[in-house]
Amino acid sequence: MKKTTLLMCLIALFTGYQALSQITSYPYSEDFESGDGGWTADNTNSGTWALGTPASAVINSAASGANSWVTNLTGNYNNGESSFVNSPIFDLTSLTNPSIEFSVWWESEFSWDGTVLQSSIDGGATWQNVGAVGDPNNWYTDGTINGNPGGQQEGWTGRNGSGSNGWVTARHALVGLAGQSSVQFRIAFGSDGSVQDEGFAFDDVSIFDVTCPEPLNLTATTTGDSTAD
Repeated sequence: MKKTTLLMCLIALFTGYQALSQITSYPYSEDFESGDGGWTADNTNSGTWALGTPASAVINSAASGANSWVTNLTGNYNNGESSFVNSPIFDLTSLTNPSIEFSVWWESEFSWDGTVLQSSIDGGATWQNVGAVGDPNNWYTDGTINGNPGGQQEGWTGRNGSGSNGWVTARHALVGLAGQSSVQFRIAFGSDGSVQDEGFAFDDVSIFDVTCPEPLNLTATTTGDSTAD
């Protein structure tokens, strides 16, 4: 009995260490085909996040392989939901221009229910949005989401033709996170008190260093037929 108890304690300790261990090797890639990869759901507040094969009417497949994260594998999210999928810890000290790319699919009531990607460098005490509405590469679609994903109103939202209409690749520079030693991400979903849908799914997460970053905040002045400053 004592040996069994000791073995169970050692397994629990090892599992906890794995969950808290940092990602230090890049490029990082996770397709969830071998498990959650250290990504964990927080469904405390009416959450519906699950890892598996999506089989709803609209969100009905993984982006690759069999598994992806989705707000309910076989139906709708809940009213009044405030839920998260938290990433492992990333050590980005070796990266100078880190970027994230992943496959996403959204189908949620426009401007009422939606999803945002956030980051934290202080152990989850505070969270900041990655990117903003209007950024390129399939980034956020609205800034007035009433369901307050992650405690704010920006994110991916839309349904019945104004959703993503399938899997799309979203990509964004991780501005301000280069050189940070303890970075955590979370996919935050929020819904209001009525009208449910299938929500949000993500798969095939990659984090990598960009050797030639995309330019930001471009402006053009003194334009001519063939030139511009």
